Amino acid sequence: MIAIKKVIMKWNPANKKWYESKGYIFTKYGDEFEVKIEDISDGSHIFVDINCDNCGILNKNIVWKNYKKSLHNNDGKYYCKNCISQERIDDRLKTMLAKSISFYQWCYNNLPKDIADKIMLRWDYERNIKNGKVLSPKDVGYKSNGIIKNKGYWFKCLDHPEHGSELKNISSFTKGRKGSIECNKCNTISITHPNLVKYLVNKEDAFKYSYGTGEKLLLKCPHCGFIKKMLLTTVINQGFGCPKCSDGIPYTEKFMYNVFEQLLNKDFETQLSKKTFEWCGGYRYDTYINKINGICECHGIQHYEETGGKWGSLDKTQENDFDKEWLAKLNNIKNYIIIDCRKSELEWIKNSIMNSRLPILLNFKVDDIDWLKCHKAGCKNMVKVACDLWYSGIKNSTKIMEELKLGRGAVVKYLKQGNELGWCDYNVEEEKKKRDILHVEVTSIKVVCLTTEEVFNSQAEAGNNYNIAGTNISRCCRKKANYAGEHPETGELLMWMFYDEYLIKNKILGWRENYIKSHDKRNKKIICLTTEEIFNSQNEANIKYNIKNGKIIECCTNKRNSAGKHPETKEMLLWMFYDEYLIKNQTVGWRDTFINNHLNHASNIHIGNKSRTGLHHSEETKIKMSKAQRGRIFSEETKQKMSNSAKIKIFSKQHRINMSNSTKGKPKSIKTIQKMKEARKSFIKINSEQAEEIRKKYATGKFKQQELAEEYFVSMSVISTVIGFRGAYKRLA
Repeated sequence: MIAIKKVIMKWNPANKKWYESKGYIFTKYGDEFEVKIEDISDGSHIFVDINCDNCGILNKNIVWKNYKKSLHNNDGKYYCKNCISQERIDDRLKTMLAKSISFYQWCYNNLPKDIADKIMLRWDYERNIKNGKVLSPKDVGYKSNGIIKNKGYWFKCLDHPEHGSELKNISSFTKGRKGSIECNKCNTISITHPNLVKYLVNKEDAFKYSYGTGEKLLLKCPHCGFIKKMLLTTVINQGFGCPKCSDGIPYTEKFMYNVFEQLLNKDFETQLSKKTFEWCGGYRYDTYINKINGICECHGIQHYEETGGKWGSLDKTQENDFDKEWLAKLNNIKNYIIIDCRKSELEWIKNSIMNSRLPILLNFKVDDIDWLKCHKAGCKNMVKVACDLWYSGIKNSTKIMEELKLGRGAVVKYLKQGNELGWCDYNVEEEKKKRDILHVEVTSIKVVCLTTEEVFNSQAEAGNNYNIAGTNISRCCRKKANYAGEHPETGELLMWMFYDEYLIKNKILGWRENYIKSHDKRNKKIICLTTEEIFNSQNEANIKYNIKNGKIIECCTNKRNSAGKHPETKEMLLWMFYDEYLIKNQTVGWRDTFINNHLNHASNIHIGNKSRTGLHHSEETKIKMSKAQRGRIFSEETKQKMSNSAKIKIFSKQHRINMSNSTKGKPKSIKTIQKMKEARKSFIKINSEQAEEIRKKYATGKFKQQELAEEYFVSMSVISTVIGFRGAYKRLA
């Protein structure tokens, strides 16, 4: 709106014609005259005062020409600088919305109605104001950056009004980001995981961070106060893992223990091994349930996905799982249940249990178990539990071990930790004295040698008779060792048992022979996978194939790939315990795969290392080789006749043949040639027997290459060539 009605103009040649046409009388150039506002020409540069048609603010000294250009195209109104920017935004939004859709439309088109309603209710009309205009979800596009650029729009919290409004990008809703429907403070630890608040050093972090934050927070152990930086997701999935007072038992094991405790009232066994059942051998099982004659295994993520680290490959883990299950079923275990525990979370494990066969076999429903109690048990610190039992009056590690169904080593470790933390008064020295008194009592117990059926009044008497330490006999009686000592005449392994236990077992016909067979690995049936021959003992196989004692057992226990070679075919011999073979043989094609994998690995090591010495050629290959190539196998007489220049020529040529393509043909320095001459001349002095002798000495680790070079009067390069570069033979040994 124009603030004035008339303006003063001056006559000039440029405006004379225009104003005469409007009825004004010309006097002379330079004279002033009064002009009505509506008669001013559009290109005039005269200054006028204008009121903004939107906000009413007076804008002084506006050039008329600029005023006319600034009039809005749609309504012919004049807007000041502040108002015109909003009008342009409105126009742009209208254009965008005409081409696209509003945030309001997007929500109702793509989300369930109840969620869309909730988002619309969260829209804060009081704060979403721009340039005096209140914006609604219908006024903004679903790709809009926000009322504050790239920071979004204001949204209220419906559940907790005290949280106030927050700036939130529309993209949080349209891209389906987790937790976007709720306010940020509703997604914080204080609301979603209040149980984690006790770990926080700075309690205000509970209102700043969500449980999935990628930032490591300062957390402290609720038991001993140890502080460290950790991700909250690690605490949720794996527990706090305090290095000072942690018990080292996984959440899943403690959770499952409590489940069985509620259902079976301790009528179950945990951590099965050969101490529980002899057939377990080297395998361990999680839980044995007497009621259903079944085993329950809890499988972590390493049983389903490649995790690396200490777990090894997925294939190896799953093969081990298969072997364990077949071994259990072969030994009359009726039910074998696997619980998927890849996530250490209450709901996940609860669903895995209810989807397994356990509810049918043990006849229980989901409401029969206090799941929260199981979760609390999973989060419990066994160090604290052991110390509480000690303080309650059970000041005996054996009784605590029986109560918690844990091993002695674990219980003692927990009590020592508790003593350091001030949770109990466990005294190591006093416990040692108690054990010494107990040891005297135990060592005076009668024992029997199962091998010879001799009875002794004490372990000490038996030890003196066979020159064996009494502690070794005790270990054998307590099933911690298979045997102790050998018979001085027959060389048989001596197996021992407490006489009281022997009297009980002796009621079963033939038990002694079976017991000795199962515990004597040296007399255990084995099979040669290469030839499929079966042997009653390792010694029988050793004699036939002239194999060093112990090598076959190492092969059977996967400590080496092969043991010995076939005398005719020269094939490497692979071995396995016969009972393990029977289990694996139920899988079609396993033998060929097993042999190929082991032979390829063994041959790669064998050939790879031998090729470094250059002494592995067969006689046939040596004959085919040119003189230059087999210079090292010339007779001593021939070598004496050869001139120095001929020797240099031969060995230089041999060196060039062995060079890689990348170095072949490159000129050598005089210094390099001289070193090569010395090395090749020196090599004449080393024969295959000496080379083998050098390798054996180096493999012991007592000799250095320099010492061997001085002993055999050769250069270091010769020793390196013989033993294999970078200690290959040492590693192989």
